[in-house]
Amino acid sequence: MGSSEAIRTAIQDHVKNGTKLTDEQIKNPGDVKAVIGAIKAGKMKKEDAPPSMQKLMEEMEKKGIDPMKGDVKALDNYFKENPKALEQIKKGNAKAITTQAHLTSSEKLSQIAAAGQTQEGTGKNGTNNAASTDTKQKTAAAPTEPKVVKLGM
Repeated sequence: MGSSEAIRTAIQDHVKNGTKLTDEQIKNPGDVKAVIGAIKAGKMKKEDAPPSMQKLMEEMEKKGIDPMKGDVKALDNYFKENPKALEQIKKGNAKAITTQAHLTSSEKLSQIAAAGQTQEGTGKNGTNNAASTDTKQKTAAAPTEPKVVKLGM
């Protein structure tokens, strides 16, 4: 299955005018491959792909398929093994957006702050280094008193 006319036009508009691609424009695996092809060709950046595409590429990488280096057959096999992958990711993104739409700004900020606190102390290797982060902050924030040393004379 090839890419849809809508995604080909959307990619052209993105290249010419910087128009953002949306999840609604990604309809089938052919559209996914078209966006990946545009990224590989340097016509757009991975970050410019719609959220569902970015999530799908992450899922592919988790399953050992590098969409930026893999061949078309690897992508075809991925979609044969996971025929509903695109739909599931798009539904998950839509659900998350709907959930966020009902929150007030302060509730959204609270969730962001809570997420930042849970990730704050995790290092690259997954170890928790929150204690060292807290120590650095306390040391930097607390002014130090000069010590008076009395010499015994």
